Amino acid sequence: MKLELVYVTFPNTITAKKIIQKGLKLNLFACANLFPQMESIYKWKNKQEIVTECVVIFKTSHKKRAILEKFILNSHPYDTPCVLTIDVKKVNVKYKNWIKTQLAHSR
Repeated sequence: MKLELVYVTFPNTITAKKIIQKGLKLNLFACANLFPQMESIYKWKNKQEIVTECVVIFKTSHKKRAILEKFILNSHPYDTPCVLTIDVKKVNVKYKNWIKTQLAHSR
């Protein structure tokens, strides 16, 4: 099983937790890590923005990543959300087996 991480920014932890809870019930990922506060600095419509956001890293399989991404894009409040996929090159066997077991459960 090929594992992937999906990195997503959210405007706040309330929004992130709602999406995490719904996605977990749908069995779209095995685990989500929520980093509650960071600062993002970027240009939007030719204006520099500095905003506080939070980050979630979803741990999922290659097989479920497309469904997870579609779910996030349909649930996310931003017009242009950051959804990045990172291929996992190495993972310890026990953890990989745990993820495999979690994603196999029907919910």
